[in-house]
Amino acid sequence: MFKVKGGAGGGASKSKSKAHGSTLQTKTVAHEASADVLVRLRSVLRDANTGTDRDLLASLTPFCLFQRNNLDVALKCHPGARLSKDVGAHKIKALLNKVGYDCAEDRVADMREPASRMIVVTDNKTNDVVAAAHVRVSLQGELIGAMAGDPCLIVLELAVDPTYQRKGLGKHMMSALELSARKYGLDHLMLCASDEVEAVARAFVNSKLKGFVDDATWAGDGEALMSKALVAPTVKAVATAAPAKDVAMKEEASPESVLERADVEEKETLSMPQPVQLKFDFGPVGGTGECQEEEDDEDDEDDEDETDRLMDELCEMYEAQHGTAPTEEVLAQWRATLADAAQDAAMTA
Repeated sequence: MFKVKGGAGGGASKSKSKAHGSTLQTKTVAHEASADVLVRLRSVLRDANTGTDRDLLASLTPFCLFQRNNLDVALKCHPGARLSKDVGAHKIKALLNKVGYDCAEDRVADMREPASRMIVVTDNKTNDVVAAAHVRVSLQGELIGAMAGDPCLIVLELAVDPTYQRKGLGKHMMSALELSARKYGLDHLMLCASDEVEAVARAFVNSKLKGFVDDATWAGDGEALMSKALVAPTVKAVATAAPAKDVAMKEEASPESVLERADVEEKETLSMPQPVQLKFDFGPVGGTGECQEEEDDEDDEDDEDETDRLMDELCEMYEAQHGTAPTEEVLAQWRATLADAAQDAAMTA
């Protein structure tokens, strides 16, 4: 797969030059994220009741197995602070080196940050680490060193062993991450790639993923950024948005991202709902004739009921966090994501 460049950790804005012949542009962010937004991020990362790190794949069990195209692998989420103990940092470094990453110590240090999570994919037969994604629950502004923007899930590194590529695993990992981001009420899923592999990254996004657009506003130095909005945009500006002087650049890069959410500045603590339990029943294998057709019909009805239940829970979560019902556009995005992820997670006997 392609490699991406990790985010900045400071608070100063940076000057950056984008590709495609654009002139040098200096980006500053005038407004910092509100305290409520930071509380919201902490609630995604840690369980307030137990004080433990959250597993971003919790309750997404059906999507933690990928058994297609002669692959039999499992996805597991590891807190960055436990990377060495749970997996072994040397295994991750070996994988990243294999696909062309520059595994400098600062990159490994970024993986161990409290806000980081490693999605590690292991072969169920050999127990080898065959894929990994370094993700972070943060704000859009992290990549330019600013505490600003909307809550998002940033994919900083995505690597698949060459022998496991072109079999749908990378797409499946991104689908699972999108479901996780939606479940925890994050506003965007962001994927960044260093300039030298931008063409490879765009080919992956354009051929495998849906809904991603260029986002020059929040891209860091020497990297391209592609972002997918996960909530309905509104025209009401909020304090976490980029300043007005960046709007022209934002419109040029991403028509969707120029529209900001409303109600972020309401002074009330956002509480996280109970995690959504996904228990998709993919039906039995085998059987023929009319009996099998009747069983298939019953299985289809069960799957539809499960999807309806999940949609109801997503709607409740959305209303609790935004104070309004989701639009038809948002509902359509949810249905498409669930359909794609359910198809990718279909298990074989």
